[in-house]
Amino acid sequence: MFRKVIIALVLILLALPVSSSAMGSFTAQKEDNSKKCKTIYPVVFAHGFGFKEGMLGFLDYFYKVEEAIVAEGGVTFTPTINAMDNVENKAKSFKEQVEKFMLLTGAEKVNIIGHSHGGIYTRYAITMLGMEDVVASHTSIDAPQRGSSGPDMVLEMCQAVNNITGSANGTTENIVGDIVDAIYGNILGDNNPNSEQNCVELSTDYMQNEFNPVVTDSPKVYYQSYAGVIKYISPSNSWAMLLWPAIGLREGANDGAVSEFSAKWGNYRGKLKGAWWSNGVDHIKVVGQPFGITPGFDAPEFYTDVVRELVTTGY
Repeated sequence: MFRKVIIALVLILLALPVSSSAMGSFTAQKEDNSKKCKTIYPVVFAHGFGFKEGMLGFLDYFYKVEEAIVAEGGVTFTPTINAMDNVENKAKSFKEQVEKFMLLTGAEKVNIIGHSHGGIYTRYAITMLGMEDVVASHTSIDAPQRGSSGPDMVLEMCQAVNNITGSANGTTENIVGDIVDAIYGNILGDNNPNSEQNCVELSTDYMQNEFNPVVTDSPKVYYQSYAGVIKYISPSNSWAMLLWPAIGLREGANDGAVSEFSAKWGNYRGKLKGAWWSNGVDHIKVVGQPFGITPGFDAPEFYTDVVRELVTTGY
């Protein structure tokens, strides 16, 4: 009798959406071979830095994306990782939650889709934490694979303050990092965050000279990437008013946070630009924020198409 109860509970978990801080958001539906997003392996989404799935108890990081994929027969899972932390800690948390998800569903492998920093710490998990045998494909969207000039400029400003005040190297960085950690740790739900290291590890110097030479791609995993691009600044992407031109001068076309050059990894699938008359697809519009309003670009449709292609290629 007890065994039957356990089996019934597991079946309920597999049939209904589940959301919790310990297991992220897991969405599945009954098997239907006619659906276009019924992949061989479930899709695991990886969020970036600064925001995370379920932040403040309600944030849908990939806005309406998982629901669209599930409607087409897919099974999805989005772990909840620290919004601000170093790569290794994020990767360990990601691996732990994915292993629980795979145990629950019986999946042999997963397809990873990572946005922003989610495309970085998942690479680390594959190569450095032994996940290459359980990952079929890795898709990165606007991920700073070669770092970003944004963190570079933050670190440069901190160093300039150190020089002006006569402080030791790292002083301003530590102060700013502690302030950000206090906000994310006490208000936004992170568990022992490390904002300073997160910034350092997103810099172009760290990614190109320390991370990429060590965290090489696994021949067992298929890697592909996409990049969003801003065409001009308008009220809808005013958050990028300073970063977009600054990154543009250093790296060229970008989404307000990551350049197209940096986002290219593995099989580069091209730019996401939106309607010809729109201002483009910026770093947050590419995940459907805010509220899915982007002329010429529909995030749920885009990610559904990505998963459909994974189906056709045997993933």
